[in-house]
Amino acid sequence: MKNVLIIMGAGRVGALISEDVLSVLVEGYDEVYFYDNDIKKQGTYIRRGTEYYVLSLQELLFKKETEQVSIILATDQWQELCTFCMEHDLYKNIIAVYNKTDVSIIDCYRKGYLRLGYAQDGEDLYLQEQEEWKSGQKGFYVDIGANHPIYASTTWLVYQHGWNGINIEPNEAYFSLFNRLRVRDINLNCGIGQTEGILDYYKFDSSVYNTFDKKEFKGKRTPKEVLKVPVYRLERILEENNVKDITFMNIDVEGMELAVL
Repeated sequence: MKNVLIIMGAGRVGALISEDVLSVLVEGYDEVYFYDNDIKKQGTYIRRGTEYYVLSLQELLFKKETEQVSIILATDQWQELCTFCMEHDLYKNIIAVYNKTDVSIIDCYRKGYLRLGYAQDGEDLYLQEQEEWKSGQKGFYVDIGANHPIYASTTWLVYQHGWNGINIEPNEAYFSLFNRLRVRDINLNCGIGQTEGILDYYKFDSSVYNTFDKKEFKGKRTPKEVLKVPVYRLERILEENNVKDITFMNIDVEGMELAVL
């Protein structure tokens, strides 16, 4: 069985990835292909220093069944491709996600670090240095403001290695993805704060800005939607789920960190 790398996105971001990263990555793979949902590109060759074939959907699915496939999402439309990968049972093959803003990850490759992580600032790679990981123990995490189950996730890497925990995400769309992709986890569609109740949850075009804290965005950006979302104290969540020991906790709640603590 061959090790095959497939870069999803044969456009501008795919070109950026291939120029900066591919020369390093190809050494670990027997074959390298591109895939693009643009039918006009499928079945053609693109030149990124070397000519690479752009797979059709049928060819992509055949590779998945017959080879050891690793996938890099290389497009600003990564959310659409994440959905595509879930529909075709390919999400477990995703090893990295890039868009035009993820320059820091590309820099890691330039420096020669070949370990692949998902978190924005490499928190999951830091976890690989901890004793729990090295000894093979199965750690427990609490991810507050978890956002997406794969993209920029601090816990997806360790989840794939047997860890489990609690994901707390007020965004209902992403919460539903957690229920599909994190079946060993406890997934909660709520917020965490100092006082329990129903609060306004402000949603933006980019979900990384979503927040309960109006002061966080006032005068900077305008929310596209405001939802009423239940908020609980963290101690209640931990008590109700009988949490005794936490290996790793991530808090990313856009201005509400102190209220969570």
